[in-house]
Amino acid sequence: MKKISKTRIRKRISKKTDPEVKDLVIFLNKQKKPLWHQTAKYLSRPRKKAISVNIDKINKLTEGDEVVIVPGKILSRGTLNHKLIIAAFKFSDKAKKRLTKKAELLSIKELAEKISKFKGLNVRIII
Repeated sequence: MKKISKTRIRKRISKKTDPEVKDLVIFLNKQKKPLWHQTAKYLSRPRKKAISVNIDKINKLTEGDEVVIVPGKILSRGTLNHKLIIAAFKFSDKAKKRLTKKAELLSIKELAEKISKFKGLNVRIII
């Protein structure tokens, strides 16, 4: 995985038009852990390379009692068979309805602020 500097990420977000994305990337860059730097890198990508993940992919790549970060949008195809804590930039309406039964849903910023609460759980970024 190619490492991108914080300066390069700052240059990328200067081109973004969505203020919500800009604020989130700036907030994540101020965090000290590399996990948040990686998340900021994915969020600052061009719109053509925006990340969208279906529920079935999350179900396939996780086992249970994990924290999943999706630096993009979660779409509704598939079902979830185990309990998870999922943080994403956006959720589709159908995906929210399907996931609320089996998962705790958070925004990425909420997770960054409460990460100490989930100590001991496996944290993974799904793209």
